[in-house]
Amino acid sequence: MTDAHQVRHRLLPQHTLVTGAAILLSIAIAMTSPQPCSAVCEVCDFDGDGAVGIADYYLLVAEAQAGTNDPRFNVADTFLDERIRVDHTDLTFFLLDQLHAWPGDSNWDGIFDPLDFIQVQQAGTFEQPEAATWATGDWNGDGVYDVSDLVYAFNLGGFSQPAKRDTPFPGLPDDRQPPTIPPTALELADAILNPAAITFAYSPVTGHLSIHNENSTLISSLVITSLSNHLTSWSQPFSRACVPPEIPDLANGRCEDSGSAFDIKGLPNQRFLLVPFGVSDVDLGPVLETELSVDTLLQDLRVNGSVLPGGGLNGQGQTPKLWYVDGDFNRDGMLDSADVNQLSEVIRTNDGRDLSYDLNDDWQVNRDDLTTWVHQFRRTTAGDANLDGQFDSADLVLTLQAGRYEVEISAHWEDGDWNGDDRFNTLDLVEAFQAGSYRTFPAKLTYGPAKLMYSVPEPNGFHWLILVAIMPRRRG
Repeated sequence: MTDAHQVRHRLLPQHTLVTGAAILLSIAIAMTSPQPCSAVCEVCDFDGDGAVGIADYYLLVAEAQAGTNDPRFNVADTFLDERIRVDHTDLTFFLLDQLHAWPGDSNWDGIFDPLDFIQVQQAGTFEQPEAATWATGDWNGDGVYDVSDLVYAFNLGGFSQPAKRDTPFPGLPDDRQPPTIPPTALELADAILNPAAITFAYSPVTGHLSIHNENSTLISSLVITSLSNHLTSWSQPFSRACVPPEIPDLANGRCEDSGSAFDIKGLPNQRFLLVPFGVSDVDLGPVLETELSVDTLLQDLRVNGSVLPGGGLNGQGQTPKLWYVDGDFNRDGMLDSADVNQLSEVIRTNDGRDLSYDLNDDWQVNRDDLTTWVHQFRRTTAGDANLDGQFDSADLVLTLQAGRYEVEISAHWEDGDWNGDDRFNTLDLVEAFQAGSYRTFPAKLTYGPAKLMYSVPEPNGFHWLILVAIMPRRRG
């Protein structure tokens, strides 16, 4: 990822750091100790309804929070847990062994997956002082949704694993599915960026998909679904979780330090991003196939997720937008001099907010976008005045006939203005011979991780002799 595309994130506050020893101890007890409750556990039926269900788990959580240490609830009383108390050990044992549920399964559908994170992140309880329930992220039973819940759930290894039971959970609670915002299709963006909307920019040349928020809204979770599976196999760094350092192999809670990918297993048409502390602008990489049309994207893509402190991606009533970045600015079906001249004018006069001209996904409109149009979209080089794919004597003759060289009048691409400054002068010739290859195109291509880079020869003496011979001298 380039510097322009570095993910912006918020570091884990020091006061939220938790020691993993107690949590890891409870996990070890639950997964390795003898199991005092039988497969049909009458002792664990706390409400006496004849079945071990979710209501019994909530009673156990209430007992743990009250701290009364009623021995009836000490269901994991083993040689590793000799004191009569109700704590993490009992909750973990009850969930895994009796209820057959994964910690983290907020919607009680049997699996711990990205939909659970969208639910709890939309609820807006993460690292907030107000009380949370299982459905809003309190998976370890301490009454709040914070870092310790993520550590607890991920360390138990249930993320995207198969369900632990084949039947629905007994006694589904009323808060099984709190109000959430459903997946939504994208809307085509206008020419000027809407500051209230989250924007997805797609390049049909590279397949790159990027996210930008003019108002710096922080996205905390995201699922992108392609109904017809136009997603590529490329998943680094998009399909990953940026979670606290207590979780193994994730150092310092920083996104770029993450070495673990959390893909949605069995769902190849989806990609998942979890960043509990939020990101604003982020390059998701070439996650989509190239050459997808606007209509295909609008019909095929569905997005769902959450923002900080809570709510869905369509906050402020704004449906997420799609920028389609293809370089055909006048929509005539061709990439020609009219498009490159229009781009050059926007670069010179625009304030940079018209992001339909942002071709390299850096959320700016500048000379880099002109270079991208020439090299990646039109697949030619500076100096190719007639845009026939090569820089040769025909281009020099064309510019000579235009009569704009070293004259203080406006010049376009076909006149020799190849650097976009509205003039044809020595700077354009230098750019053409340094960035192109006279009479030799296409140039040798060097493939980088995100874009095409051109390897071209330096101008030799023969090239300069041509220029001296054909270019008129400046008038005194």
